[in-house]
Parts: sequence; structure tokens; C-alpha cells
Amino acid sequence: MTKETMIRTKISIPRLRSDTLHRERLLETLKSFLDYKLVLVTAPAGYGKTTLLVDFATNSGMKTAWYSLDRYDQDLRRFISHLIGAIGVQYPQFGQDAMAALLQMQPDRLNPEEMVTALVNDIYDHILDHFVLVLDDFHLVEDSVPIVSFLSRLIDLVDENCHLVILSRTLVGLPNLPLMVARNLVNGLDFDALSFNTEEIRTLFKQNYQMELSTQQVNQLSRESEGWITGLLLSTAQTKLGGGVQHAVRNMGIGIDEYLGSQIIAKESPQIQQFLLQSSLLEEFNADLCEKILGKFQSEPLQWKMLMQEVLQKNLFLVAVQDAGSGVTYLRFHHLFRDFLQKKAFLEIPEKAQLIRESLARFFAEQREWERAIEILFSLGKKEDVAILMQDAGRDLIVSGKENVIQQWLKALTGSIRMEYPVLLSLQGVVSIMQKDVSYGIVALSDAIQLLRERPEQNSVLYQSLARRATAYRMTGELQLCEQDLDELSEYLKINPVDFHLACRVFVDKANILFQRRQFEAAMDAIRKADQIYFAMDDEEAKAGIAADKGMIQRALGFFEEAEKTYLDAITFFEKRVNFRALANMNNNLGFLYYLEGKYSTAAICFQKTIHFARSTGYMRMEAYGLASLGDLYYDIDAMAEALESFQSAATISEEIQDKGLNFYLNCSLLRVYKKQNSTLLFEETLQKLEKYSSENLYRQTSLYLVKAELALYGNDFSGISEYINFFFRNVSADMDQIDLARAGFINFLALVHQGKEIELEKSLDELMEYMQNSSSRINYLSSAKRLWVWLESAQNFIKRKEVKQKYQTILELLSKFGENTNETRKRIRQYVLDAPVPTIRYRIQSFGVIKVVINNLVVSGQEWQANVAREMLFLIMQNRIGLTKEQISEILWQTETDDADELALRFKNTIYRLRRVMGKDAILLSNNRYYFNTNLDYEYDAEEFEKNLVSSEQVLNDQEKINRLYQAIKIYSGEYMPQENNYWVISERERYQMLFRTAVIKLSELLFLRKQYQQVIVLVKPLLEQEPEFEETHRILMRAFAGLGDPRRVIQQFENLSGVLKTNLGIKPSAETIDLYHSIIKKTK
Repeated sequence: MTKETMIRTKISIPRLRSDTLHRERLLETLKSFLDYKLVLVTAPAGYGKTTLLVDFATNSGMKTAWYSLDRYDQDLRRFISHLIGAIGVQYPQFGQDAMAALLQMQPDRLNPEEMVTALVNDIYDHILDHFVLVLDDFHLVEDSVPIVSFLSRLIDLVDENCHLVILSRTLVGLPNLPLMVARNLVNGLDFDALSFNTEEIRTLFKQNYQMELSTQQVNQLSRESEGWITGLLLSTAQTKLGGGVQHAVRNMGIGIDEYLGSQIIAKESPQIQQFLLQSSLLEEFNADLCEKILGKFQSEPLQWKMLMQEVLQKNLFLVAVQDAGSGVTYLRFHHLFRDFLQKKAFLEIPEKAQLIRESLARFFAEQREWERAIEILFSLGKKEDVAILMQDAGRDLIVSGKENVIQQWLKALTGSIRMEYPVLLSLQGVVSIMQKDVSYGIVALSDAIQLLRERPEQNSVLYQSLARRATAYRMTGELQLCEQDLDELSEYLKINPVDFHLACRVFVDKANILFQRRQFEAAMDAIRKADQIYFAMDDEEAKAGIAADKGMIQRALGFFEEAEKTYLDAITFFEKRVNFRALANMNNNLGFLYYLEGKYSTAAICFQKTIHFARSTGYMRMEAYGLASLGDLYYDIDAMAEALESFQSAATISEEIQDKGLNFYLNCSLLRVYKKQNSTLLFEETLQKLEKYSSENLYRQTSLYLVKAELALYGNDFSGISEYINFFFRNVSADMDQIDLARAGFINFLALVHQGKEIELEKSLDELMEYMQNSSSRINYLSSAKRLWVWLESAQNFIKRKEVKQKYQTILELLSKFGENTNETRKRIRQYVLDAPVPTIRYRIQSFGVIKVVINNLVVSGQEWQANVAREMLFLIMQNRIGLTKEQISEILWQTETDDADELALRFKNTIYRLRRVMGKDAILLSNNRYYFNTNLDYEYDAEEFEKNLVSSEQVLNDQEKINRLYQAIKIYSGEYMPQENNYWVISERERYQMLFRTAVIKLSELLFLRKQYQQVIVLVKPLLEQEPEFEETHRILMRAFAGLGDPRRVIQQFENLSGVLKTNLGIKPSAETIDLYHSIIKKTK
């Protein structure tokens, strides 16, 4: 199910009726419950659960996501997709990651834990406020164990900003409910709380029906209805019809079904009855849809808008819901009324009901809303119609990465129908290949091809299946079989050249075969032909689909900028289409490009995305490639443990999916790690496996010899290197991969250096320099040489000729500047890659001079704070060691902006949440209704350290220790406290710290005077003088220091400077104390 086919009205907040009674006592109770993660609202039908939450959602000010459940939502996939969509209505930036993970996960292997993780991460990454998620009519899905388990796990893991409200007729039995109750994470309303009290009954009748009820009447209605709002509404209807209150009370016992049949349907005109029955079959509708689907079944044209207005005015259990995407208003029946009407329609007009549903399915098919169309056909038992429709739907859904949807349908289409409709076998083959079972996929495709050869009228499906099998053969390394299918396709295309999609598939497969054979120019020609055809067809999705192949070939040819643009353009496209299966592929390719360029941190982010997206969508092949790429990166930054783990994990997957090419590559990579770790036994076992595997394949033999040459460096076996390298150069093709060519070139150079072959050495060096100066090959050569840095750096000591050594220095300078610093790279990678060790969190918080929060050596940016008020809240809490209540914090931060209690409460919730997002949940603690900073963390806070040093300077007895503590305090005070903030509490603290700093300077000065360290005094007080030029004590200290140095001229100058500053700034003269000091000093110098 996609965003386009999702039933949008199910995830839109129902419209609040104008006659709704605002139940303040319950609305206030709900607001108070929003400190809890889970709120349960349970009561039988008709107690106003939905109306209460619609009122809350409309008027509370807190964003509310809404999901109206029905009986079809018992399917976990459907449930999750609508859950994501519901939140996305309120937060458009949310949902791409989670929805893509769902859309591309195998239907028979939907992993609830991975989906919970995807959803929780998406909420955390994209939603910075507290919000409410309402699940209405949860009793309709409570029998689904997968849904209940999924929801229970979601509540466990989701961050504190998500508040789930479940509306149900029955008690909700979540597995973790007892634990959540014990942790005080749950609250709720039951039917007693929801029941209308006497005052609400009185207000209801007065507000909506202008009826003043006596106390006796109110009490009687309350007693007989027990506060049941539906009973009250029925009684109101009877009262309006003239039966009076007594008659209304007597009718309280009427059942819902009986009431709908005898009191609602039976009393309507035949036209309205017909409209209700037929429109219920549409689930939800507007006038246009009624005309398109129902119009053909009418004996005369109907005024659909008038009929819709009439049933709304009659309050016939309909809800007007606005489509969150288009803004179009649809009508939707209350599910009880809808179920009643649909049952009645299939009983009274069965043939017409069937035709209406079939017509609705055709309408959805015409709109290419395949999923909605096929769901209806399945519900009608029309399996043959489903099979026919899937011939058109299949390609669209495969291109969109929705093979999981196809698999779900194929499960219901087994047996003889697959023989009758070979397209089903073909689609099964594609799905199996994409879901890792390539061998079974090839068998299914071969069976489909055999059947289709006997049915010439289905030639298009035959050749489409051949193209799919060719791709499968290529993936398994069976290139001859792949080429046989491609040759047959080429012959077909000579006769049918207008089958452009098929032609492009042939070109892409040929390009990949040529790439595997290292014929890159020819591969580029083939991929360009496909690119040109897609461009002419204006098929952006297909054009983006071959970007991975195109960029891979561009990179192999050394066209790095072109390859990067190819990948980025495709990523932008697939992000808009929410196709994260394709994005897993593109991110891996882009990451490898960045890795070659030495941008390891950026590459790591791409690889992490690849692994995350691949795992969440069940794309095992790409997960293996992502792990292999990450392993290469770890190897190059000397993180051998992580490299080994990545390669081994990738190898396990590769064996399972039977990717022979990747298997060979990973075993070569493991061979390098085992050599570096001196794991002799594992090294020998892996080498034997590789030699056996490559014995009949010259390409693999050639690649293995290059690996052997590299590994011979560890044993300084330079004669062996020459043997391996010579074999390599004898057997490679002319346009081989530049990365391998570069590595071979540098290894050969090292062998020549150590063998002392000066003439060949210089020639080899000249060739390497030529390649490194060429813009198209420079990066490949630098990247390859970086891995050999240890040997290349030491090689300069063995080069004898001065002119050759000078040339070589140029190469070493280029290499030394290439790539990132290894230590810094490892630190940054830990932030992004789950497989790397996570360092202990350390905080450094600075308030003096510049406001700065540093977490693990990284400064928290303004974008991460989202708003300065979250940062200000941190410092406010840190300044109050005894803690602050949320009311105190709100009053301090926002008292001048608003006095609305609800708004203040919401501001506090969102701000404290943003603060905890930045600092971590453990940083801010709540105890006894007060918020504290967690002082058990590993942290430094300059204001705290400043005061600690001042206090300890008073406690120590040793003068030198006093001096040391005061010096430390003064050093910490690097400027005004929180200079960018001007809240009143900040200004008060700023003045306090300024006074403490001033006092510290004076005290330290006096201690230095006792030691006659006059020059140190002068240096000490100058910063204070700059901050407060009118502060006379500073000037007096300086005059005394100058006097101690025997410099009366500077004493006079300082006094005159003070006099000028005071006159100019304040219009006063120096104090008597200052004047007396001045005269005393001058007198002593005469």
C-alpha cells in the first residue's frame, strides 16, 4: 500500500460537529494525562469516545494524528502503513524512511521488530514536539496478535514525545500493560468517566434543542440512560418528534441494529434508502465518485450533492472527512451503520451490489491504483480477474520497488491458475530473485517461458520473462546463459524495435556483462544507449533505475564528478518516490565513490544508510554489499576487528543468496585481514578456497594474483611480488579497472625499489606520476596508494639516485594530504555507524564569554538545539542545584510572553523534550516534581568550576594554594556569563558572576602584593580594567603596583586616566580614598 493508494480519510481527523457539547471536565482530564505514554479510553458503543477525542484534537493546540480502524486493518502491513500515514498528515517531513521500509519488506517475512525500529527512528529524527496519536475503534483489531505485539513494542521504544490514545469498546490487553502501569506510564477513562452527568445532560438539551429540563426530568434521563450519549440522542430525537421525555425514556431499551433498521432506514424515502445502501459499498464517497460508479445503475439521473446534504442534515451516522492531501471532502459512514448497510445491500440487491463493487475495482484500475482494485477483486472471489490485472500491475509495482505487494497476492493465486496465467509464474520469479532466492526465481521464470512459448499471443510476456531470467543469470555469474537469453531478445527486437523497455533491459544487462569483463568503454556505450532511449521516452523512473550501473561504469573510467552527479540525481528522484530499496543501492555506490576520494566519514554515512535501508526492506544482496563496503573502509583506517566483523557478516549473506562474484571479493578481503592479524590457519584455509574457486576462471585468477602480490609485502617477499605482478599484467584486459591497475602499479614499483632495478624503477615512477597528474585517473591512484602507505613511505630510504628520489617526494606529498586523519575519522564514524564502538558521553558546558555545549568533542549546533530556549533551559536548570518545578521554569522563561496555562504547559513539554534530545535522557532528571541536571555524568561546567575554585580558595590555609585556586577561577572566567541571552534571570546571574570575578581579582592581587609580585598584579587586573573602566579599585591596585615597581610616572598616568574616564562617563571625580592613595604614593617618591 502506498501513500497514493492509502485511504486518506481513515487518517484524517473527523470534522467536529457544530452541535458538539464541549465536556470541559473530560477535556481537562485528557490534558492532564499527556504526561503519560499511553491513555486508554474504553467504553461500550455510544459513550462519545470518538467525539471527545475529536473535540480534543480540534481545540487542544497539540498536534494530533488520527487513525480510524476498521475490520480490514487486522493485517499488520495495512495497519503499519496507515499508522505511518496518520502521523505524516501532521508532520509531512515524517514517514519516508518508515514507509519505504514497509513497502519493500517481503510480505511473508515482514519483520515487526525492524518495522518498530524504523518507525521509532523516523519519529525521533523528524518530530521535535510532543504529539498525540489516536487509534479509534481499536477493538476491531484487538484479535490480531501481530498488531497487539507490534503496538506493545512500539510503546516500549518510542520516545517520550509520543502519546498514544487508544479508543476501544473493550479493555485493551497489551502484553506490556502491567509493566507500564507499574512504571506509571498509563492512565485512562472508562465508561463511568465518559457517562454524561446531570449537568451535562441539562446543557446538552439546552444547547442543541433549546429545551429547559427540570431537575426531575434530568435525573430521570440520567438514571434510565446511565449517561449513555447514544441513548440520550435517541431520546432527544423522540422528544423532538413529539413523544416527550417520558416516551424517550421508554425507548432506551431499543437495540442498535433494531433501531437502525426500524427507526432509521424504514422511515426514510425509497430514494434515500437506495442511496444509503449503494453508497455504503463505496466505503467513502463524494458526488463525483457516486456519479462515476453508481450513476450507471440508476434509471434516471440523481442529484448526488443534494442527497449527500440531505443525509448529513438527517444526522444519519455519517462523518464528513476532508482528504488531507487534496482537500476534497468525502462522506464516511459510522462503521456500525456501514456494516449494517453493506450486509443489507448484499441481501436485498445482491447482483447490483456485486456489480457496483466490480465497477469500483475497474475505476481504481483505470487510475492505476492497483492495490485498491485488486483488494476488491479478491474480496469478491474474482481470482481470474486479479491474474489478468496483474499483467499490467506487475511491472508498475516492480519498478516502484513493491515486490512485497505482489508476493502477498501471489500467495493467494496458487495451483492451476498459475498454469493458466504464466505471467503469475514470471512475477513469482522476479519476486523470488529480489527476495534472495535466485535459484527458485530462475526455475519459476523458466517454467513461465516454457508455457509462454506455446502461446504466441503472449509474446510480450514471454520476452519480458526472458529479460528477467537474463538478469538473474548475470547475478549468479552464469554469463553464458545470460548471453543466450540476450541474443534471443536481440533477435526479437530486430522484428519489434518499438519495444523500448525491453531494448533498454538488454542494453543494461550487456553493459553489466562488459563491466564484469572489465571492458568499460564498451559498457559505457551500452548504458548510454539505454539512457538515450529512456530520455526519449521521458521515463524518469526507468532512467533513474540505471543510475547505479551508469555511475559504476563512470567511476571505473575515472569520471568521478560525473558519477557523483549521476548518483545524487538518482537519490533525489528516489527520495521523492519513497523507493528506499533503490536508495540502498544508490547510497552504497555513492559511499564507495566517497571512500575512493578519501572522504571516509561521508562514505560511512552512506554505507550506514545502505545497511539500514537494506535490512529494513529485506534487500539481503544490498545489505551484503553495504557491509563489504564498510569493511573496506574499516580496513583502510586500521580498524581490523570491525573490518573482520563486517566482512564475515557480508560473507554469510553472500553465501545464502549465492552471489559468486561477491563471495570471491569477500574472501579476498578476509584473506587480507587474516594476514594482517597473523591468523595463519584461517589465512591458509581461505587461500585454498580462493585458489580452488578461481582455478577455471582467468579473471578471478588474475585478481587473486594481485591480492597475493599485495600480501607478499608483509613478508618482504619482493621476488614473489614480481612473479604475481607479471602474471597480473600478462592477463588483464586493456581497459581494466583503474583501481586494480593503480594498486598493481604501486606494488610493482615497490618490488623494483627493493630489487635495486634503477632503470625500470624510474620508468615505473614516471608512469605512476603521469597517471596521478591526470584528472581522470588521479583519485583511483591516490586511493589505491593510500592502502600501501607504510611501504611507500619507507621506500624513499632505498632509492639511491637523487633525481629519482626528488620525483618520488612529489608522490609522497600528494599521498600525505589525501584522505582524512585516521583518528578523527574513527571518532566521527562512531556517531553514524552502529557496528562501531560507542564512546562514553562526555559533556563540556561553557557559559562564560561564549555559550557552548560540547558533547564528545563535538559542539552542539544551533540547528540541533532547534530553539535557543532549550539551551537556556539547560543553563537555568544547572544554575539551580536544588531543582525547579515545571511551573517555576515556565514562569521564568515565558512569563512575559503568555499567561495561558495550557500554552505554557505545552511550551514546557516541547522544550524539555528538545533539551533531552540534545543532552540525552539521563542528563535531565525529574524527582519529587523538580527537574535537575544529573551530576553523576562525566561533565565539566565552567560556572560550577569557577565557584568551586573560589570556595576552595577560602578553605585552604596555604597562601600558595590560595593563589593557585584564585588563578584557576580567574582563568575560567573568560567573559560575561551567557552574553547572548538577556532574560532577567540571566542578567541577575551575570551581575553576580561579575562581582565574584571582581572580588577574586582583588583577593589575588592582595596575595601577590604580599609577595611583591607587582608585575603579575598588573597583568592580572588589566582584563578587569577593560571590562569595568570606571571601577576605582582596579585603578588603585594598578597605582600600588606601579609604585612597588618604583615607577611614579605610570602612577600619575593611571590616576589621570581614571580621572578622565570618570569625568567623561559619569561626570564625577575620583573618590577621597583614591585621591588619598595617589597623594600618599607621590609623597613617598619625592
